[in-house]
Amino acid sequence: MPLLLAYVALLIHRLQTQDEQRHWVNQKVIERRIEVFAQMGPIANDLFCFLTWRGRWKETSPEQAVVMKRDIDRLFYVNRYIFSEDFCVRYVGFIDSCFATYQSANTDAKLRTTLFSSNGDRRLHFGNDWKEHWDSCFTHEEPDLCSERVANAYHHLMTAFRAELGSEQPN
Repeated sequence: MPLLLAYVALLIHRLQTQDEQRHWVNQKVIERRIEVFAQMGPIANDLFCFLTWRGRWKETSPEQAVVMKRDIDRLFYVNRYIFSEDFCVRYVGFIDSCFATYQSANTDAKLRTTLFSSNGDRRLHFGNDWKEHWDSCFTHEEPDLCSERVANAYHHLMTAFRAELGSEQPN
């Protein structure tokens, strides 16, 4: 009987230790997700603003937007395995709503928007700083449809981020 009690106590201790270790690992994963969100969130927001003609869109050049894509892609792909498959799908959906990728070899992704909209003319806002080759950075898709597509994808990405952090919908 004493051996049986010792065995049960050892089993309980092992289960408790495993549970504590699993809790610690999950906590570390959530902490890392928070760090990634702190880095990816502002970039995603800047892309959202640029492509939907909101906020600070006038401060971003087409070249800067492409660099932002590279930066956010790097952050995502380095950390993708700490996120759920749903989050990964939402991220790719957001990027696909913003950029037309793999258009041809040795070509940057193109911005899925246009130079002009009812909100302004990107070239005029940059004035003499506008570089002619930036004109080819755009797919010239209809701006209202692009804005709606990007806004929906951004909303889904941020909602997925919130879920990954274990946060509930605010009231």
